[in-house]
Amino acid sequence: MKAVDVLFDVLRSEGVTRIFGNPGSTEMPLMDQLYGQTDFIYTLGLQEATVVGMADGYAQATNRASFVNLHTAGGIGHAMGTIAGAKLTRTPMVITAGNQDTRHLAREPWLSGDLVAMARPCVKWSVEVNRAEDVGIIMRRAFAIANTHPRGPVFVSLPMNLMLEDVQQLAPQKSAATSLAAGDIAALLASFAKTPPEKTVLLLSDSVIHEDAAVEALALAEATSARVFGTPLLARNVFPAAHAAWRGVLPPDFAAIRDRLKNFELCIVTGDHEMLAYSYRDGGPFPGGLKVAQISAHGGAMGMDGHVDFAIQGGIKATFAALADGMKVKDSTPANYEKEHAAWEIGVQSAITAKENQSPLYPTVALKAVLSAVPTGAQIVNESSGTYDSIREQWLSAEPGDYYFVRSGNLGWGMPAAVGVALAKPTRQVISLVGDGASMYSPQAIWSSVRYNSNVCFVVFNNQKYDILMRVAKGLGFANANADRFVEMRMDDPAIHFEGLAQTFGIHYAKAETAAEVTANLSALLSKPQTSLLEIRTSGL
Repeated sequence: MKAVDVLFDVLRSEGVTRIFGNPGSTEMPLMDQLYGQTDFIYTLGLQEATVVGMADGYAQATNRASFVNLHTAGGIGHAMGTIAGAKLTRTPMVITAGNQDTRHLAREPWLSGDLVAMARPCVKWSVEVNRAEDVGIIMRRAFAIANTHPRGPVFVSLPMNLMLEDVQQLAPQKSAATSLAAGDIAALLASFAKTPPEKTVLLLSDSVIHEDAAVEALALAEATSARVFGTPLLARNVFPAAHAAWRGVLPPDFAAIRDRLKNFELCIVTGDHEMLAYSYRDGGPFPGGLKVAQISAHGGAMGMDGHVDFAIQGGIKATFAALADGMKVKDSTPANYEKEHAAWEIGVQSAITAKENQSPLYPTVALKAVLSAVPTGAQIVNESSGTYDSIREQWLSAEPGDYYFVRSGNLGWGMPAAVGVALAKPTRQVISLVGDGASMYSPQAIWSSVRYNSNVCFVVFNNQKYDILMRVAKGLGFANANADRFVEMRMDDPAIHFEGLAQTFGIHYAKAETAAEVTANLSALLSKPQTSLLEIRTSGL
């Protein structure tokens, strides 16, 4: 066998059937190996950030590590921001790139570089194969590290000459790990028993989806009658928002979080480093007097976000199940339980109603019209800054796992991620929500969507400016904002011609300027499986 044969054997045993890539000359050993193969689909992206974005969406939708092949130093450089985003979102990916022939790497030939050093800050593990015999063990370890909590991308550099060498050593057998509850939950159960339901809160993170624990989270919420929040900047939807326990997603602001949690006595938070903040505030996210329990498969994460009274290292799915089983089911739901949720929901809807007559469309009003046309079971991939906050309150019917958000804040992920989700879930409609500025980061994703017959509708909220930057500038009181002379934050000269962009790729296009047009035109675009683009003219926030 050649080393490249061992690589493909590892991919098969790890369940990989799709390779995301943008090839170059140093990747020719891998590309040649695909000739005549019937069990792998090579998915081409026209720019490396688009390639990694598609692989990210695909990995999140399938909940297993995806495989990526980039082109040496230039390819890694192009993809760096999207790889860094995958690390923050904890998306499992094995990213490889071909390097130059080892026999003249010392002379730093063209298309070479220190790929390991380039990738290291953005991945969990970065390594180069130095012997052909090591391909199997390194690739096996790469998948194991990518899939181990906290999950994330890893990088392997594959020198082109080593991949063609004959080897005797095959890949080691794949390990099969089982995630179990760990630690003593008796003390935590005792605290549940002593704490009134209205004083108990569950903070659910993306780890609930990563560990397939949404059912168990719902069961624990119902067994305890606790209130439920999502942790700040959730990448996925983790709990049915129409449920009486749901109270929304916490903002990325420690002062605001402390205010939301000040009336609770017992808090359960899941995952690793989940309490993310944007603006600096004195103090941590948990108010004094709140008893905090953290459940995580990653022992090193305990107490990273604030004080922890109970640290349970283990699988969230099994731990939640054990806690729910240990609870005595309440005889009746507290009377104010559903009333609280109803009041919260009314507040959300009234904030939207107040803006309904604004022209151009207010972003949340446009979003409400979009969601009214979205079919049940659709997948929403969101990179539109104007809908970050409101979508979680409006998207009330989504099942846990059906929503994807750019948790890293790095633009350029959303459109290719939507294509990746569509490839993973070909029977589902996928809606990509993106701002006009963000759409210019990865328009190449439209080409890949058309090439692979993806059922994606790109919905562009077009306000012809970087509205989120304007709001930040105003909030910080900068002179250019106060004078309404924002420095290079407008995109109206020249305006982006989205109909022309749609014509370039040969996809269906529609434009909307009213809520009625949004619903009607989107419904028409979604009437059959296809790649399409809806442009919505919106105002700023």
